[in-house]
Amino acid sequence: MVMRLLHTLAVFFPASVLFSLLWADSASGHDQEEVTVLEEVQVVGERPIAASSNRIIPNKDILLQPQGRPADLLRLAPGLITLEHSGGAGKADQFLLRGFDADHGTDLALHVDGMPINMRSHAHGQGYGDINFIIPETIEEITVKKGPYHVEYGDFATAGAANYVTRESVPDTVLQASGGSFNTQRYLFMTSPTHDRFRTLFAGEFYYTDGPYNFVNRNTRYNGLAKLTFDPSATSQLSVTFTQYYGRWNGSGQIPLR
Repeated sequence: MVMRLLHTLAVFFPASVLFSLLWADSASGHDQEEVTVLEEVQVVGERPIAASSNRIIPNKDILLQPQGRPADLLRLAPGLITLEHSGGAGKADQFLLRGFDADHGTDLALHVDGMPINMRSHAHGQGYGDINFIIPETIEEITVKKGPYHVEYGDFATAGAANYVTRESVPDTVLQASGGSFNTQRYLFMTSPTHDRFRTLFAGEFYYTDGPYNFVNRNTRYNGLAKLTFDPSATSQLSVTFTQYYGRWNGSGQIPLR
């Protein structure tokens, strides 16, 4: 009956008049609803010191990141993607920066405490950068710079550069064990016997996994770090660092177990 009535009204009245009647009825229903007025909220922020091409990953962000591979920390920098495509973590990671294929570090300058990591000559490519010797928990800060604008990082900074800054000491001794699927296991040890004028840091890491591949990965990694830092004067600092890295794995290609 309602549809027939509307059809009859549409015959005797113009369409514009019928639309006005329906709109008026709808508006009257909305007028009866209560309207909640929200208070104005002001958001105030400081302008960043550096441009978007600079990114400093602080200690608090590093501590919140699940650890395992040092290259994963670089994913905290927007636009920087790291991936591993060799079927074993013993090979340098693949880096993609703002869509630029930086290969295995050939176009991304990598540093640890200012020391260049990229190899000047390598069969895989000039500038090959393997950072698997880094223990993620020993890193206090990472500086990432994007674009070929920073000449202080040398000729491998075509796509950008990254500098890992290691800790001088840790407040407490750390003993950690973790594990997961595919027989994955990881053990970590860190301690600092001294914290004052002479600051020391000793760290060790063991990692093993069979990997999610058709051919058992058996990836084994040993990492070690010993660092001594002291201040000869009020305006100078001297640091001596020793690192050890051993890695072995079965190259299983890129065919997953599934």
